[in-house]
Amino acid sequence: RAVPGIGVQQGVKSDGTTKVRAVYNFSWCSPWPGEATKRISFREGKARSVNGCTCLPEKLSHDHLDDLIWYCRQLVLVCGFVPSLLKADIASAFRRIHLLPEHRWAAGIMYWYQGSIWTSVHKSSPFGAKASVFNWERVGRFLRAVARRLLHIAMFEYVDDYFAAEHPDVVEHALGCFARVVRALLGEDSIAADKLMCGKSLEVLGVYVELSRERFMLRPSPGKMKKCLDVIEAALAPGGSLAAGCASKLAGRLQWACQFMFYRLGRAMIRPIYSQCQSRCGVVGADLKIALGWWWQILNTHIVEERFWKFPAAPLAHLFVDAAGKSAR
Repeated sequence: RAVPGIGVQQGVKSDGTTKVRAVYNFSWCSPWPGEATKRISFREGKARSVNGCTCLPEKLSHDHLDDLIWYCRQLVLVCGFVPSLLKADIASAFRRIHLLPEHRWAAGIMYWYQGSIWTSVHKSSPFGAKASVFNWERVGRFLRAVARRLLHIAMFEYVDDYFAAEHPDVVEHALGCFARVVRALLGEDSIAADKLMCGKSLEVLGVYVELSRERFMLRPSPGKMKKCLDVIEAALAPGGSLAAGCASKLAGRLQWACQFMFYRLGRAMIRPIYSQCQSRCGVVGADLKIALGWWWQILNTHIVEERFWKFPAAPLAHLFVDAAGKSAR
């Protein structure tokens, strides 16, 4: 069994070239040999596919910015010091997980090369398979558990991104210990040196976090917001489109607006973008156009969220309103 592989545009690199990721459609299935001339529905084909026959035994969840800020608040108010932040990124996470030889029959792929169709078989977790996501989450949670239980680092995990807050005197040592453990388990090239960062102010999950003794400040990363605006403007232009891969990347970059730290202001307007991830033609519909227009306005306002760790005591205010639906009495 072989599934088609396609190149999905992921954006533009710093040198101006297009970034393309190879994605294999494990939600696609050809008809059975006896039905080669019979057209089957998309739903039936997906049910017969590798992803359709894959069952996840549990629901996946991730740590978010809300969890990090809550932990930093405890360090400031309970422990009495302003922490420093650290983060690490696993390189080629899916490719670190090898497939069992008896499972490789389901990891066949086919693709165009120099005008002809080639076939191959993955020996590690392919990008586009539901099982790859689940198996990496198992590995990712294991790395988080090692950091927490053996290294005593309050590590948080979002897919292949790891972040934490530590005392400023030991933050570099903690980051080095975590990197050494990951390299010992996944290989020397599993974490690049430029992916290890720490400091009082740091960009975490696309949001620039700045901590002080009295308050903290959050603002979306200017670089990533510029990339989001470029994608949105191209999609809203006359004759523009939004490919499924670009929609997935855009939704990931806008996840910060779904956190309680930003009052979850973008929760409704991000749903049309996620729906576009299933689109085959990239056409921008009415709902998606409204959502993209809303995001364009929000990103151009340069949102900054600033809060105090502990609000000063103030007298309680009572507000009386009349909700009878008639004129005020």
